[in-house]
Amino acid sequence: MLYQAIAKEAEINGRCVNLTDRQACAEDHALRTGQIYFRTDQGLHLSFVSAADSCSSERQPYRTPGYATDIITDKSIDWMKKRDPDRPFFLMCHHKAPHRSWEHHYKHSNLYTDPIKVPDTFTDDYKNRARAAAAVKMRVAEDLTYFDLGLVEPEGPRELVGEKLFDHWTWKGRKIPQPDDVTSLTLRDKATGQVFTFTSKAELAEFKFQRYMQRYLRTIHSIDENVGRMLGWLDQEGIAENTIVVYTSDQGFFLGEHGWCDKRFMYEESFQMPFLIRYPKAIKPGSVCDDIICNVDFAPTFCDLAGVQVPSYMQGTSFKELLHGQTPKDWQQVAFHRYWMHNDAVHNAYAHYGVRDQRYKLVYWYNEDLGIEGARPGGPEKEWELFDCVEATKSQHVGRVARVCGVGLVVFISGHFKYILRTTVVNTHPHVHGSPIPACRLNPIMGKTYFLPPDFLSFPAAQGEIPEAIQLGQLVSSIDDPGHAIATLPPLSMTVVTRSVKALSSSTGSPGACLAP
Repeated sequence: MLYQAIAKEAEINGRCVNLTDRQACAEDHALRTGQIYFRTDQGLHLSFVSAADSCSSERQPYRTPGYATDIITDKSIDWMKKRDPDRPFFLMCHHKAPHRSWEHHYKHSNLYTDPIKVPDTFTDDYKNRARAAAAVKMRVAEDLTYFDLGLVEPEGPRELVGEKLFDHWTWKGRKIPQPDDVTSLTLRDKATGQVFTFTSKAELAEFKFQRYMQRYLRTIHSIDENVGRMLGWLDQEGIAENTIVVYTSDQGFFLGEHGWCDKRFMYEESFQMPFLIRYPKAIKPGSVCDDIICNVDFAPTFCDLAGVQVPSYMQGTSFKELLHGQTPKDWQQVAFHRYWMHNDAVHNAYAHYGVRDQRYKLVYWYNEDLGIEGARPGGPEKEWELFDCVEATKSQHVGRVARVCGVGLVVFISGHFKYILRTTVVNTHPHVHGSPIPACRLNPIMGKTYFLPPDFLSFPAAQGEIPEAIQLGQLVSSIDDPGHAIATLPPLSMTVVTRSVKALSSSTGSPGACLAP
């Protein structure tokens, strides 16, 4: 795991290391090796649960009463106070707070009481999108539970009080129902007893959104406070100038955009991640870097900043130079995303992966469990989505590529995006090989996606260039009629397509071709 790899290298190179975390370590909940101290577990908002504190053979968890965000920070600061002051140290302080079901500290109950603007896309109908968008169970209006929103959960049959979030899960929770007659629905605040009634489904949906946002913001407010505590302690100790502080996350989060909560998807709101870093000695305060980095780059960067040799087993590349305002000429301006937990029992999110550069995003919904524990079989046909993230608004759909089972895709894009897609062929899942390949071309001037005639992929690979007639015209149809366009395309083997792609990509006088797995 990322944090274990960083901790290992830091310890090997003479650093005192501590990980105080809400996240379970799959390998061992009680790791104590040398100067590395792990205190980890999934935890709760309202208490800190740590199996690492338990010495019993039954491995019963030890609970520290209080609010988890405060306790994790207390333990982190306490560890720093007791560290060897003559040695460098590496501390990772990871919080539970942003996670469902957003149980905030009681002292924050009166914060964020003013109404919050509902996102313009809150009532998104998901037309012209991959099927996954409509199938996922992350809707604020439909899939949040009484517990999520701090409401009293009544007893009664499913038809009246709502379906269970997950029938075979110990996590208590029924989804708040949406009866045809919402005037018959009464909800009650679990803390205050306040009663809520509704006159329309739209009013009920907005009520859920406001409750969701209030609880989310109140919960992460505790992180703001405790980050301040950590920074204040560094100032107090006089070591802030020589300490690198990083604030980041493992993904973004939907706050009502497209009607969703949670994350998982490669759409912009959950795909983008915060990354703030402070190092007064080397990083200019207030500076902004617009280059693309990935979380696999974190570990090499931290090693590089600490003067530790980056081990060969680490993926990613150090972005230390980017922090100094210098972008290497060969910096790969592209990010990769994969969500593997296909058709999971709670969220019903479909498996997909994709790439995004500074302008375009290509998503492949492979929709298979691949035999991985936690994923489930079933789901729709495979699909592609292509987005223009600059010309259109965020997550504005540029082209629905195909609804054909097992399709691949050839897209015309120049530069590094072409390269990264072409090179991913070696990692293609076996089930893709031999599938029919519809072709399309993105016209960068018009900002539209078009399907090309069949002879586009049938020309001899030895030609090494795109036929002039195909290069600028003779397009079959626009994306508005994908069914007709796909019907005109013959099935081609992966071998033929790969050979054509290699030939096309070697041509310097024409737009490059790239093959996405």
